[in-house]
Amino acid sequence: MPDIARQPISPDIIPETFMPGTGGSGFDMATVIKASRILTGETTFPELLKKIMKIMLESFGAQRGVLVCYEKEHWQLKIAGSTDKNGTELLDNVDLESQNSVSSAIINYVIQTKCDLILNDAQHEGMFTDDEYVIKNSPRSILCSPLTHRGKVECILYLENNLTTRAFSPGRQELLRLLGNQAAINIRNSRLFNELEQSIEKVAREVEIRRKIQLQLLHSEKLSALGRLASSIAHEFGNPLIGIKYLLTDFIERPGLSQEDQRLLLLGMEECDRIKKLLKNLGQLNRPTTGKISLGNIQKIMDNVLFFQAKQIKSQKLRIVKNYATDLPDIFIIQDQISQVLLNLTINAADAISASGGTITVTTWRTAAKIFLSIADTGKGIDQNIQNNIFEPFFSTKREADGAGLGLSTSYGIIKQHRGQLTFVSEPDKGTTFTISLPRATAQPQ
Repeated sequence: MPDIARQPISPDIIPETFMPGTGGSGFDMATVIKASRILTGETTFPELLKKIMKIMLESFGAQRGVLVCYEKEHWQLKIAGSTDKNGTELLDNVDLESQNSVSSAIINYVIQTKCDLILNDAQHEGMFTDDEYVIKNSPRSILCSPLTHRGKVECILYLENNLTTRAFSPGRQELLRLLGNQAAINIRNSRLFNELEQSIEKVAREVEIRRKIQLQLLHSEKLSALGRLASSIAHEFGNPLIGIKYLLTDFIERPGLSQEDQRLLLLGMEECDRIKKLLKNLGQLNRPTTGKISLGNIQKIMDNVLFFQAKQIKSQKLRIVKNYATDLPDIFIIQDQISQVLLNLTINAADAISASGGTITVTTWRTAAKIFLSIADTGKGIDQNIQNNIFEPFFSTKREADGAGLGLSTSYGIIKQHRGQLTFVSEPDKGTTFTISLPRATAQPQ
């Protein structure tokens, strides 16, 4: 059995900080009150362990010590302390069984028995004289105690004093019990507080995810309603348009028309065709994606998008410059999705340009493995501080009424699904260039 050393201790070998309080008391009540006040005011777990270690070193006249806690199904050294210039040091989850800075055998004994252990002369007395750590390091006085709360061991306190034997007096066990109980309570409270903080953060993240999902659903509902409205407009306007074109065809075939009348009627028929194409594009741009992969030409899709935006381009005094490659091949794509991406990018380019007008330049080129399309504007550019956020869902610099912040996020996702890349470069007050790269596939993806 270990030497609990209950015999009287000569005062000349007990450190001054370990001497009992005056008035015949076996412990210094002022120390307990002060420690309780210090520990209760700390809820951060690492800082709490630092304060516990410092209090224990000072209260029991130890030279060095550690606190061992049970985490991740292992007992781990969490903090080491000493009275020299090194002070206290947080440890990075050092496993008890894999370290050699303290006696794992002594600590395991206390874990199993849940009892205090005081060794007055560890090298020559007690059941641990043959312990590998004791033989190698020749410690003198050792105190090891479980810090328990409601019968549960929250932490193990291990202290050493290698200057003298009998450094840890059994007469101070009441102080050890009170300080240990207070430390255990605070350790438990700190853990509960940290768990509560993590739960609150988790709930906050869940709430934010749900909020974004709800906004996305609302946005999807708006898009769906817009698609239904577009189909309805195309249908309602399309039927009368057919009638108007038939009338114009009938008039142009009548004899006796002057050349001027024929020219006006032909112009009217061309306008009918243009309206028909506009209605068709309107329906296609707002219709839910087909998901159908087919060969398509990205330049033709770009032309359709610009045609659809002709009125906005004209009203904003925008100049469109096309630098198209003459030999750009067709590629396998989901055409309505690529159309959506190009629409989003051109709308953003137009919005970035001031009311006084500017230029949007569309350029295409190819390499052996890829084709490229870039859309450059002469707008205000993107602030350096937010460039890392622009592809995030619901991130927008526009007013809430002007967009939900899904355009670039959706576009990025579509291009990724096509095994391509969507990148950009931007300079404040000079403009922004978005570049799409897509693979040239020789066969339709499976």
